[in-house]
Amino acid sequence: MDAKQYDDIVNEGGEGYNPIRAERERKEHDAINSMPRTRDDIMTDIERLDNSIARESGTYDAQRVAVLKQELADFDSTAELEFCAEWTADVTAARRAEWNEWVKRTSNGTGRIDSPVLMRKQGQQGWTIDQLKKAVAMYK
Repeated sequence: MDAKQYDDIVNEGGEGYNPIRAERERKEHDAINSMPRTRDDIMTDIERLDNSIARESGTYDAQRVAVLKQELADFDSTAELEFCAEWTADVTAARRAEWNEWVKRTSNGTGRIDSPVLMRKQGQQGWTIDQLKKAVAMYK
């Protein structure tokens, strides 16, 4: 039996170890793990570790959950500081005036805008109406 026949038999049709694929998968794994954690990542870990199934099965780790909750609080406070740094009173006033003018032009005075148009505008300007509302509430 030659190497090809052996590989086909042992690796179920040649689907076993492939050094090229293994290196590609390692690089993809490293790229994903080097990305910064998002708020959703932290929330997913908390939900996975802090639930009734974990408590009943004995895998609940209170210290790990506490660390994750502190990480979430730190993440939120950092995000809030960045928001406040970006949305100063002057920036908020300018963006609000720009937004109101755009709504008047786009909605023909009705105040109603289709969702696709709204989403496209928010993507172009780099901030959302929810962020604007939050900043307006913060400075009123």
